Amino acid sequence: MSWWAGFVLGALGGWALGALAAPRAARLGALAGESGAAGGESDNGQLPGAAAARPTRGRRADGMLLDERLTRRAWERLAERDITDSRVDITTVDGVMYLRGRPRDAAETSAVLEIAETTPGVERVVNELKPLESAL
Repeated sequence: MSWWAGFVLGALGGWALGALAAPRAARLGALAGESGAAGGESDNGQLPGAAAARPTRGRRADGMLLDERLTRRAWERLAERDITDSRVDITTVDGVMYLRGRPRDAAETSAVLEIAETTPGVERVVNELKPLESAL
């Protein structure tokens, strides 16, 4: 019977902790612009009136982190140019986009690099691409 009492006390404690933390989380979400209310987040991922106009790094209303959005946008731009090479890996961490892999040729390497450098929101690009023709 003692395990049952521990279970009930743990469940009640968890509920109480959640009830106390929920109002705070809702306030923080509203401040970050996740609620969709006026004064929230603009389309470019920045809070209006931000002094440095730097995008926030938190989770967005669509569930994606800013880094995930940057990576997805780079892949979309590559697909627009019909570059869908699975030998290239794009990873974004804290606004820095890392390019790794072996593109088919130098032209494809320069296209991937150009897209990464011109993707809005990317602060820096680390190029670790090695074209296949240079490996011969």
